[in-house]
Amino acid sequence: MLAAIRERFPLKYSKPTLVPSEYNVAKEFEDCFIKYENSSKLTSLIVEFSTNQSKMAKQKKITYDSINKYTLSYLQSIFKK
Repeated sequence: MLAAIRERFPLKYSKPTLVPSEYNVAKEFEDCFIKYENSSKLTSLIVEFSTNQSKMAKQKKITYDSINKYTLSYLQSIFKK
């Protein structure tokens, strides 16, 4: 439960979320999280996102689109089946 809450908070604001490669992400949100293998890769990702605004905008859109698939009405429709 707590992990699900932690996953949703950065997603709420469509922020790119960098996590270690061993971090477990719910399948529905895999596109929203960017995994890194080591500190060198993390550094590279941070530099890339801070200097490449189009990459940042693209990832924010992916995150926004993914999180908005799970609206209240969509979730209610799943449970009505």
